[in-house]
Amino acid sequence: MPAEPASVIGPSKHADRDLRRAWVAVALLPVALVVAMAVGEGLMSALGYQSGSQEPVPVGPVLLAAIPALLILVAPGVAAVHYGRRAHRAGRREAIVPAWIGGVAAVVVVAQNVVAFLVGR
Repeated sequence: MPAEPASVIGPSKHADRDLRRAWVAVALLPVALVVAMAVGEGLMSALGYQSGSQEPVPVGPVLLAAIPALLILVAPGVAAVHYGRRAHRAGRREAIVPAWIGGVAAVVVVAQNVVAFLVGR
């Protein structure tokens, strides 16, 4: 009886690469926090508003500083979701963990900033 050809079973090497990228994105979340804070504060200062001042800042400058900072802050979470889901679909079942961590982190950061903006008004 001839031997049957070996079937390809298991995750592909692309799944391993995507899993690593998902975990790297999760690891970059604290770095993104620091960078986003620096960008937000820098943009507010460039627009002529001092950090911690008692006078209210108009909505326009707040949005001009907050939107780029928020995009920087959620980028690693979005990348973790993207690469985690790709690795999960390619056979790495454990890749759902960094995808969930990144997704939850991104949603929490956006919600926290929206609530802080609305309560601060």
